[in-house]
Amino acid sequence: MQRYSEFGLEILVNGRPLPVIRHNGKLYVAAPMNEDYQLRLKTPFGNRYLAVTSVDGLDIMTGKTASPEAGGYVLGSTSSLTDIPGFRLNNEEVAKFHFGDRADSYAAQLDKPQNIGVIAVIFYAERRQFRPPLSMTKGGCLGGGHRSGGAGTFGGGATRGGHDMGTEFGRRTDHKVTTTTFDRAGEVGRFVIEYASRDSLIAAGIIKDAPLGDVEPFPGSKDAGCKPPSGWNG
Repeated sequence: MQRYSEFGLEILVNGRPLPVIRHNGKLYVAAPMNEDYQLRLKTPFGNRYLAVTSVDGLDIMTGKTASPEAGGYVLGSTSSLTDIPGFRLNNEEVAKFHFGDRADSYAAQLDKPQNIGVIAVIFYAERRQFRPPLSMTKGGCLGGGHRSGGAGTFGGGATRGGHDMGTEFGRRTDHKVTTTTFDRAGEVGRFVIEYASRDSLIAAGIIKDAPLGDVEPFPGSKDAGCKPPSGWNG
């Protein structure tokens, strides 16, 4: 099996990954309000992997309640990094992921607010062709970015007050994919990142907003020239 470190999930805003904060065994990011974002999925180069991805408890391919058994993007055959910019509309377009108020999120609009504030991906290996298949990915996958259908539950959990932001169904943008098949084998990686506003993370004690101490840029009186430190030979 591939090493877990060869897989990854990043949340990009303006092309740069948001810093990840580790706290009590969980991962968090401070989400900037009113910004589009992308998901960057990392896989080993050369082999194909299925990435089943969830935003706010929703399958990004179908908008249905996310499930580990759903389909997703087939990655890794031509690049080790793939950027996903939004919720899938069709084979040509997506609606951009957009950080906004919790009440305006796609999940809230669908009356599914229970898991707002969490982004996750599960990576699956592809079954080798010479081995007898045990199961097939439901509905086919979209290649290059690629997908397949599915429904169910994904990492449930009650709404927590600290998740004050959600992901809106943003502007339409081009993101072309093609259809392929994928024979799913075992899980090889899983990443979960929770997000909220910086203020909410501070209030929860996840970000320590302690001051560094008082400093004064001009603490002394006017002097002529700089006194060299001891031992300075110029």
